[in-house]
Amino acid sequence: MKIERELMNELKDVLRGYIYDDNAEKLIFGDGTKTEPKYKIFIPKKDWDKIKKKYETKERDERGWTNKYIKLALSDLIDEYKIPPPFPKISLEEAKKSFIQLAHDPEMFSHLTKRHRQLKDERRIKKGKTYSLELIRRSKVYYRFSSKYPVSDKDGESYYIHQSEDGMKASNYFHQAIRLEVSSKNTVSPIEGWMNPKMRKRALQLFWRLTNTLGYVDTSKMNSALRTNYYIASQFRPSSAKCLYRLFDAKNVLDPSSGWGDRLASFLATPQTENYLGFDPNISLHEKYDEQVRLYGKALEPLYGIKKRVKIHKSGSEVFDYKNEKGKYDLVFTSPPYFDTEKYSEDEGQSWRLYKTSDAWLGDFLFRMLEKTWNCLKDGGVMAMNITNQNKGGKENNITDPMNDFISSLPGANWIGCLGMRISVRPSLMPQVPKDAVMIEPIWIWGKNTGEKTLEDFIIAKKKFLFGYTDKDKYELD
Repeated sequence: MKIERELMNELKDVLRGYIYDDNAEKLIFGDGTKTEPKYKIFIPKKDWDKIKKKYETKERDERGWTNKYIKLALSDLIDEYKIPPPFPKISLEEAKKSFIQLAHDPEMFSHLTKRHRQLKDERRIKKGKTYSLELIRRSKVYYRFSSKYPVSDKDGESYYIHQSEDGMKASNYFHQAIRLEVSSKNTVSPIEGWMNPKMRKRALQLFWRLTNTLGYVDTSKMNSALRTNYYIASQFRPSSAKCLYRLFDAKNVLDPSSGWGDRLASFLATPQTENYLGFDPNISLHEKYDEQVRLYGKALEPLYGIKKRVKIHKSGSEVFDYKNEKGKYDLVFTSPPYFDTEKYSEDEGQSWRLYKTSDAWLGDFLFRMLEKTWNCLKDGGVMAMNITNQNKGGKENNITDPMNDFISSLPGANWIGCLGMRISVRPSLMPQVPKDAVMIEPIWIWGKNTGEKTLEDFIIAKKKFLFGYTDKDKYELD
């Protein structure tokens, strides 16, 4: 399709009227120095509809679309005004507030009288706020893959951890910039998707696919377009990690894949945790881990008198020598990196670089890591692995059954159960999920010489802290 330059220039002039400098308010109470402009775009729905009506062409492009002019003009203006990637920055105050939300526990208010604890709790519940163990629920669940290890009972029901935003900004404040630079096997990173004009135009196509629900155009909608078109390395919900720390009374925690610092944030926000041993070969993350510990490491010390000790090694957990760590840990818990899904960095120790096939990843990474860290568990300790099967070329790649088979062969291994972790349902999967079920990812849980103790036994032992518990001893101190 040939571009009519006069029409394109006219359209750009129209769109320039919707670009504004978002830094102007920083001049108020500033030091008198004008900041560099930070441009954003906002087009109200009525205006957007008029622009589409006037500037969409009757002639279709090679893909059958009539919006080539508008996409080109938007993309060119993003370059002209250096509009930054549309990912909201997290402020320090937002990060602190998020950590405080994550840190909330009944024990935090033990200095209050029983009646004041009750009143405070009633206000909290009315606002819809939850403590970590209150996120444990039970209902019908849907797991999209097969498993010979039970995910639910014969009625399709299981315990699962409900979703919560608590703590997400507390860890993401430190790691978001690096996380957005992560590419996957099939797509570039979100940052590259924005900086590359050709890829950016592909993302902007979402504005036409969502015609009925778009409403208006702004940077948040551009954010959605990038998230839809390009893979974004996901966080592990800190609230879910804290739920496990509390459920299993973990004091000493071993995290074989520290990742984006989400389980570290949870460790620092949990009353009884004392020692955290982590691993990650991505060198760029370790300065951020240190910053996390400096900000949050002593936050709970005045409340509980517990000093948090953190050590994170710049290596893969599968190659580390654990001779000084055997039998020390109450909980080994992580969400391992899939061998070819996310390319976290170019560092030589990254699993995606070292292990080129699924079998190599299982044998040389996952099984080695499991065996080594299993030996670090105390008797009565727990191993919890959040990992799911994958779709490869339309076929299921079963990695969880081999993993659980391997763990079952380790000395003293006892099956505890599968705790679901609720996840959002992608539109393409909605037809598969029963209306009365929640979609989950599994956390596979094993105990070391825990006998016949089941997941339900651990949960019942915490019944006083669970959602909906109303017995008279709820506000008694242990």
